[in-house]
Amino acid sequence: MLHRERANGPLSVEGSRFAKALQITNPSNLAEELAARYRLLLDNAGFPVSYLDRDGQFLYVTNQGAAYLGSPPEQVAGRTVYDYFPKEDADEYVRRFREVIDRDRELSFEDEVILPSGPRWYWSILHPLKDSNGDILGVQVVSHDMTARKVAEAALEERLRFEQLIADIALGFVSLSTVEVTNAVNSALRAIGTFMNVDRSLLFQFSADYQQLDCTHEWHRPEIEPAKPRLQGNKNSQYPWIFNKLLLGEALVINDTSKLTGAARAEGEILSSYGVISMVSVPVRIRGRTIGAMCFDCLRTQRNWSDLTVQRIMLMGQILFSELERVRIENALQESQRLVKAANDASPHITYILDFSELSVLYISPQVEEELGIKPEEVYNSGATIIAERLHPEDMRRLGELLERWTDVRDDQVLETVMRLRHADGSWRWYASRDRVLKRAREGYVVQTIGTMRDVTEQKRAEEELQMHREKLIHVGRLSTMGEMAAGIAHELGQPLYSILNFAKASQNVLESDKDSCMVEVAQWNEQVVRAAARAGEIIRRLRDFARRSTPKRESVELRSVIDEGVGLVAYETRRFNIRVERVIAHEPMIVRADRVQLLQILVNLLQNGIEAMAEISDDRRVLTIRAHNTDEYAELSVEDRGIGLPESHSSIFDAFVTTKPDGMGMGLAICKTIAEGHSGKLECKTNVYGGATFRLALPRSVGVENGV
Repeated sequence: MLHRERANGPLSVEGSRFAKALQITNPSNLAEELAARYRLLLDNAGFPVSYLDRDGQFLYVTNQGAAYLGSPPEQVAGRTVYDYFPKEDADEYVRRFREVIDRDRELSFEDEVILPSGPRWYWSILHPLKDSNGDILGVQVVSHDMTARKVAEAALEERLRFEQLIADIALGFVSLSTVEVTNAVNSALRAIGTFMNVDRSLLFQFSADYQQLDCTHEWHRPEIEPAKPRLQGNKNSQYPWIFNKLLLGEALVINDTSKLTGAARAEGEILSSYGVISMVSVPVRIRGRTIGAMCFDCLRTQRNWSDLTVQRIMLMGQILFSELERVRIENALQESQRLVKAANDASPHITYILDFSELSVLYISPQVEEELGIKPEEVYNSGATIIAERLHPEDMRRLGELLERWTDVRDDQVLETVMRLRHADGSWRWYASRDRVLKRAREGYVVQTIGTMRDVTEQKRAEEELQMHREKLIHVGRLSTMGEMAAGIAHELGQPLYSILNFAKASQNVLESDKDSCMVEVAQWNEQVVRAAARAGEIIRRLRDFARRSTPKRESVELRSVIDEGVGLVAYETRRFNIRVERVIAHEPMIVRADRVQLLQILVNLLQNGIEAMAEISDDRRVLTIRAHNTDEYAELSVEDRGIGLPESHSSIFDAFVTTKPDGMGMGLAICKTIAEGHSGKLECKTNVYGGATFRLALPRSVGVENGV
């Protein structure tokens, strides 16, 4: 406090200078001016300042302080802290004031103050208020509003606690089995519900068709009744507004169920009837598909849900539903594995998974012991090499071909092969395998394959017997064809034999007459005999080759030579029926890999059928045309006649015992088709536009031989 001095004293001089510096016009009122300036400074300081006595009575308060107290400054002076604060808080303030006054020391503290405007946090400094003599008059209180910082700290602390909660929940799922996850989810709902201060936390899951929503998990406070039993089978038709919001990916935020309007009103009334006051439900999407929702309920107080709360629910829902989805996938996988194992156990086939990178067997079904006589443990210990060790030497090439095919195989492609393996009892057995890609390396090559193997020994024996019977049937077919050609064969042989007989008799007569002059003629006749005998021998050779039963032998065959030989075998028949044979043969080589005799059998049969088909038509129309050429894949040979054509039901003409001949057995074309298909070819027929029929034989070209490879 400033006191006046003599006008001409030192203080007067210094006061004048100080007043001038502060632009005070009347230095004699310096003390009052300074006090006014000081109050103005405090009022604009931005923080409340007040002066109180030891009993808590306000002596002075700045405008800022009065505003916080909710009263004008002139009304605050003379009142006490008991007029503005709860008694318990006011008692504590008075105690602090007296401590500062009695001990003559500064005191600071941080406290939450309940003001008329609401609770606020302050950091306050209490100074002893003294006069010019040093006597303590009261307490000066300077307060700094810490509310914003406290709110930020509280928010940070809450966020850290929430993050810790989320971390604990997520880590808690790491080592859990699928059986333990359900209990862990319920515990997580309890922890989350407690943290969020709600009455109930729930998880809902959509049906596959999104027409139903079922509660799968629930936590509720002890005093709240469970809702899960009655929250099953919620239909889209019953809650269209809720379903639509969730399926559109929108959070369902209901601060007050009683205030819902429009389309939501009816559903709000249902929720209210269940005691729900406030509710928030957030949809959860996994891999782009909405699978359910996480929901919080308040049944005792109204709650305004913030955006932060919605975000947190979304995060927690993702964690919980991800775990539930993992459980679902693992359960489905286990069920699938169980079914696969059951199928493998019930199947007579061997199932296996091979790893090429380590030549190991990752899985082998128990049937390997029954089918190969090897225990599964032995297979696991030996690895994939156990197959190569038991492979028949003649089939090593097949294994190599199979391994080469894995270099460019597609993922959806199945590779099949048949090989012989040695059984544990020493016998050789045939096995058929089917394999496909299971896993590839990052570079694209095959790492793992899955496949099945079955014993086809009996099937192979049956196939061999069938092949033997087929060969017998083919042979019988050739003999039958020869029977049909008997007259022609006799005529073909008759001519050279008649020549031999005539020339032999003439030679005998000349020799008996002992005429030396005729020896030149005898020599010429003998040459004719030799040529006729050679011709007869060639005919007999052809007939013998055609009729002989032998093991089929696949070799490179040129169609042109087969055509020449076939035409020669039916030459008598074509002459007898006055049939003109035309050949339209390509110049390039037409090479196939086939059994020559069987190929000749097809051609002779087709030629014979064409000849017989034209037996009843006029001579000028009797033309048999043979065509041969190459396509991209096949070497094709066709026989065209101009006969009576094919019957309307000619689709069955290749069936066994189907014939158009009065005395035919109906086996010729059936055998021919069997031979063609046995050579990976095809035999087809059609009716010609100009009359008659065309039979077309197509066999795969032997390209390597054509190119000299």
